[in-house]
Amino acid sequence: MSIESSILDRKNFVFSVTHDPLRQGNIIKDRFDMQKEFENAVRNMFRPTGTYIDEETGRRLVTIEYQDRIYTAGVGDVVEGRKIMWITEQNIGIYYGGPQTISIQPRPPIPDFSLEETRQKSLEQNY
Repeated sequence: MSIESSILDRKNFVFSVTHDPLRQGNIIKDRFDMQKEFENAVRNMFRPTGTYIDEETGRRLVTIEYQDRIYTAGVGDVVEGRKIMWITEQNIGIYYGGPQTISIQPRPPIPDFSLEETRQKSLEQNY
């Protein structure tokens, strides 16, 4: 391979990296970063919040919170690609890549992300 063709190959090569691989981002997270991560985790949770029996139809329904939306569904309905198989007072059965059981759960409380708590945890892990 000649030097000229090598230079042409380098000029024609296109990188497809969307971000700088040397950029590490926030290595040290403050309470705002941790709070944002927690909120995103809660937002992406497929979380049944309660069940009830519809007075008009007598059918048991479930309310589900997912991606900042609240869905009401019954047995056989599909919510965000998950088919509701069965509903009891405390659990629901869904099919999403296989059968799964999910319990009814309230929105998790926001942890205290104070700087003192974070500093104390990091000191406990470093002996």
